[in-house]
Amino acid sequence: MIKKKIRRDKKSGLKRKRKPDPIFKDSVSEVNYKNAEFLSKFLTEKGKIIPRRITGCSAKSQRRISKVIRRARHAGVVPFVGD
Repeated sequence: MIKKKIRRDKKSGLKRKRKPDPIFKDSVSEVNYKNAEFLSKFLTEKGKIIPRRITGCSAKSQRRISKVIRRARHAGVVPFVGD
């Protein structure tokens, strides 16, 4: 019988609950650089891209989001630096 490893928090030793992937949770069919409202969820006030461990995205979707944010910055939809 194979035992499954349980993810536990290093400090407290409690089980951690994974965040749902925001792309699948909101049922977004396609991540598009023109959708500024959706992309603003993944940016800080200063304009930095929020890391994957905070947003709860999978690695694949985080790479896709960061690529789309870079495209939106060059297109002028999302600012490089926040106000």
